[in-house]
Amino acid sequence: MAYIKRALSDVEKQQRQEDILNTAEKLFLDCDYKDITMSKIAKNTGLAKGTLFLYFQTKEDLFLSLTERYISHWSQEIQMKISNSISNRKSLSINEFVNLLMNSIDNIVLVKLFSILDDTLEQNIDFNRSVQFKTFLKNEMCQIGKLIETAMPIIHEGHGIMILSQLFICLIGSYKVSHPSPIVKQAIQEPGLEMFDRDFIKTMMDMATYHIHGYITMHQNK
Repeated sequence: MAYIKRALSDVEKQQRQEDILNTAEKLFLDCDYKDITMSKIAKNTGLAKGTLFLYFQTKEDLFLSLTERYISHWSQEIQMKISNSISNRKSLSINEFVNLLMNSIDNIVLVKLFSILDDTLEQNIDFNRSVQFKTFLKNEMCQIGKLIETAMPIIHEGHGIMILSQLFICLIGSYKVSHPSPIVKQAIQEPGLEMFDRDFIKTMMDMATYHIHGYITMHQNK
């Protein structure tokens, strides 16, 4: 197999890294994370496996970088959506915010990456990489959280990021329960087991709505 010419300049190296992430993204669209190997990513990018490790130490590090790229795009999009809503009306209702949130995560790769972030991607990275990623995530969430507080004045100052963090948990749980194994998916089609056949969008919308209503009930008199 002929490999792509070695990247020499910083621009070429940056482009090579983007090519690797693009390949991983395409594979992730069609495969489960566990079925994707560094060898497969290298082969589909046209690189030797050893070259791939010059850019990413582990598969988790590679997919964490892909997650950062997706979070950056998602953060820009949801901030723009919230800002536009603020400019058009005084505040957002709970249902309006939940609909806005769901529209912003209408991307299967983003949702799949979120669903494996804590229990998979962050399990095989070193301390410095972990601090780097958590700092990046906190900064993005702080910006979104402040906009949430502006759009929904009933949410106390500093609590926007807390609600957003808890909505991440709702998303992860909703995705996992709505994507069972093939055997379980077949089993829940049996009569009387329909309650376990959950739709991700509906489950996530319900959980997000209930959570925000619960927050308001708990804090409305404080």
